[in-house]
Amino acid sequence: MRIRPLHRAWHVLITVVLGVVSGAVVAAVPAAAATSYVYATFKGDALADEELWLYSSANATSFSVLADTNYRGPSGVLRDPSIIEYGGSFYAAYTVQSWTTNSTSFNIASSTDLRSWTHVATVNSGITDTKFVWAPEFYVEGSTVRIIASVAQTTCSACFRPYVYTAQNTALTSWSGPVQMQGLGFNHIDTFVVKSGNTYHAFVKDETSKFIEHWTSAVSLTSGWTSLGTLWSSGYEGPSLIQMADGTWRIYIDKYTNGGIWTATSSNLTSWTGLSAVSCAGCRHGSVIKTTVTLPVGPRFTSTAVAQHSGKCADAVSATAANQLAQNTCSGSSLQSWRWRSPSEGKDQARRMEQTLLVSRSGNQTGPPG
Repeated sequence: MRIRPLHRAWHVLITVVLGVVSGAVVAAVPAAAATSYVYATFKGDALADEELWLYSSANATSFSVLADTNYRGPSGVLRDPSIIEYGGSFYAAYTVQSWTTNSTSFNIASSTDLRSWTHVATVNSGITDTKFVWAPEFYVEGSTVRIIASVAQTTCSACFRPYVYTAQNTALTSWSGPVQMQGLGFNHIDTFVVKSGNTYHAFVKDETSKFIEHWTSAVSLTSGWTSLGTLWSSGYEGPSLIQMADGTWRIYIDKYTNGGIWTATSSNLTSWTGLSAVSCAGCRHGSVIKTTVTLPVGPRFTSTAVAQHSGKCADAVSATAANQLAQNTCSGSSLQSWRWRSPSEGKDQARRMEQTLLVSRSGNQTGPPG
C-alpha cells in the first residue's frame, strides 16, 4: 500500500541494520577505536549563548557540532568550559557569570554521553573579597586532578592571579585550595598548564597587554615560574593544548577581538608555527580533548514517532537486540530518545538487511526534516 505523506509533516527514517552471512545474523567485527577530538565551548556574550556546546573532529582542525546541550548549570550561565575524560565520565569546569558580573566560585558538571550534564560541585574561591572567578582549567597529573582558576579581588585593580585547587575525591565533589601559582605575576588569566619531562609549561593571557605568554617552572606547579615571553600578536585569549599522536603539541586560542578559534603547532612547546584558523563555527574560549569513546551521531530528540499509515507508535522494544523495532498502540508512556542517522552509517558490514519504517513524529523536534 502506498503511504501518502501528511501535509507539513516532519519525517524521520528509522533504519535497523543487520549483518547477514549465509542467512545467519552475525555481529560486525569491531574496528579499532579511532581517535576523535572534542571541543567544549560556549558561543558568545548573549545569555542565550552562555551554555555548553560540544564539537567533534577527526583531524583536530575542522570541527562540526556534536551537541548543543542547553546546559547552563545552576547559575544559568556557562562560559569558558574546560573538559576532561576521567574515571569513565566527562567533566566540565566553567565560569558561572558573564565577564561583567561578579562571581565568587566556579562550577563542575559531569556527563557519561556528552549530551546530558549534571551538576557535580560548586567550588568557592576561598579568597577574601573575591570579585571575579574566571576560566577554571583542568590540569591532571597522574591520579591527581587539579583546577587552575583566575581570581581577582575587589581590593585591587588589575590583579587577577592564578590559583590551584585540588580534588579530594574521585567524584570531584570535594576540593582543597586555593594555592597561588607564585611568580606568575599580576593580572594574568586563562592559565593552561601542560608538563613535558620535568618542566611545567603555562600558557596564559596577560590581561593588561592582551598577549598570550609562555611561562615555565622546573620546580613545581605552584612556584618557580619564569617568563619566556609573548606569542603571536595581541588580541587572543583562552589557550588550550593537546599533544598529538606524533608527539607534537597543538594550541588553540580564541581571537575574541573578531571571533574565531586559531591554532599553531610546536615540537617542543617553545618554538611555534604561525597561527591558522580552525573551522569551528561560532566557537569561543574552550578546551579540546582526545578520546577513543564512540561519539553520539547526529542531534537527538525525545518524542513519540507515529507511523502515518497505522497511527501506531514506533517502539524500540529492546535496547540491545537487533531487529526490535515494532509498531504498538500509543499508550502515552515515557517518550523514547531517538537520533538522526546518516544513511551511510555502518557501511563497513559485510552484508546488510534493512528494515525501514517511515514515521511522522509528534511533539518537539531537534534536527532537520526528512
